[in-house]
Amino acid sequence: MAIRGWYPDPAGQPGLYRYWDGDAWTHDLTADPATPLPGTAPPPPDPGKPATSTFDEPTRYPGAPADPAVPQWTPMLPPQPVAPAAPPAPPPTPPWPTAPQTAPTPPAWTPGPPLLPTSGGAPAGGRGNAVVLVVGAVLLVLAVGVGSFLVVRALTGDDAEGAGAAPTPSADTSIVPRPSPTPDDGPPPTAPDPATCVAGAPTLGSTGIRGGRITGGGLSTPLPDDYALSDAGTPLDQAAAFTFADAVTAPSKVVATSETSGWVATVALGGLSRVGEFGPDAGVTSAQLAAEQVFACAINSPTLYTSVESIGAQTSEATTVDGVAAWSVSGEVRVDEPELGIEGDLMRIVVVDLGEDRPWGMFLSVAPLGQDAELATQQALVEGLGVD
Repeated sequence: MAIRGWYPDPAGQPGLYRYWDGDAWTHDLTADPATPLPGTAPPPPDPGKPATSTFDEPTRYPGAPADPAVPQWTPMLPPQPVAPAAPPAPPPTPPWPTAPQTAPTPPAWTPGPPLLPTSGGAPAGGRGNAVVLVVGAVLLVLAVGVGSFLVVRALTGDDAEGAGAAPTPSADTSIVPRPSPTPDDGPPPTAPDPATCVAGAPTLGSTGIRGGRITGGGLSTPLPDDYALSDAGTPLDQAAAFTFADAVTAPSKVVATSETSGWVATVALGGLSRVGEFGPDAGVTSAQLAAEQVFACAINSPTLYTSVESIGAQTSEATTVDGVAAWSVSGEVRVDEPELGIEGDLMRIVVVDLGEDRPWGMFLSVAPLGQDAELATQQALVEGLGVD
């Protein structure tokens, strides 16, 4: 067993010595191994050595491998500082956009310009106000346009149009709004899609007049004695004015003239295509809807009326022609034509459902208001209508 004394600190602290009491290591430390042992008086100085002599270390140290009896001291080391943890790596940049995504907004629906007011209440049954609107629209243009435009053509002797050349449609197919309606006027008619009203081919493939009957669109009606397609070289066929229909035959009669214009009564028979503007893809799925569309196109057509003020006394109802389902629309188209002394026209429309594989059959007649003879002729045309 090693004797007690100062020995190099087994904890490894450089330049320090720890005291071994013969049994165990103590907590006593010194930098000078000559320091008196704890609990003993300092030894007398050695006269043979200077006072500053150093301590002779023992030949064996406690804890050396050659002396297994010396116990090894394990010091209590102070806690070591723990290195701070590395900051977490930033998350990977996502491939998607970090800004919120927003969906696009639909163009707000902007209503078209209002059309002319109509007179009278909504027709009983059917589509109610919607029918009144469309009926009012179609009647308006057809009466005035067929009147003023058709008569002017008849009086000016426009051979080019009489020969069947369709006029170039105006880009603006809506009527300029008139002054506020009277209290008994109904709601304004619905404006049609302008493209619908100019997509026809009225002067192509007309079947004309056969055996004293006007034909067109799979329908026919008796030709009145004073109606004609021309008179002394003056063209009276008004087919080109009905830009929304196909293969139209439209004889007419001059009923009023002035120094600058004229007015005609006319009847038009033709077809309405189910493939395009008067078909299911355009929302036209019944004779009623087709008749209302014709009415709206006629009211807004610049080739038919130019001085419309209002529409009144409208009707819209189911009917039949030779037992075939059909729809009838009528209305008074009132105009401002003081030079001609014309109040307006009574417009009557009949659309016949000839089958899904055939165009709608169209009948349209206008006769001047207040002229009983012309209105009676119009009634005869309606009553004589048949399916070919």
